[in-house]
Amino acid sequence: MLGLENIREKRNMSRSELASQIGVGVNTIWRYEKGERQPDIDVLKKLGEVLHCTVDDLINPTSAPAGSEARQGA
Repeated sequence: MLGLENIREKRNMSRSELASQIGVGVNTIWRYEKGERQPDIDVLKKLGEVLHCTVDDLINPTSAPAGSEARQGA
């Protein structure tokens, strides 16, 4: 889930902050970002809510996150 790392960094959020907000450990976030572990659908939904993006933004890193200039046509 390389999209997760990019979106998290664009939101200026640390792994620790994100982990705390969705109720998982920091190492779990790291594993999600490195593709060593896949979040279940409930966690994906929480990630989207906290990061203000769609599940597609998280799992499809080739598309720009919701709210970016690329999606707004700029």
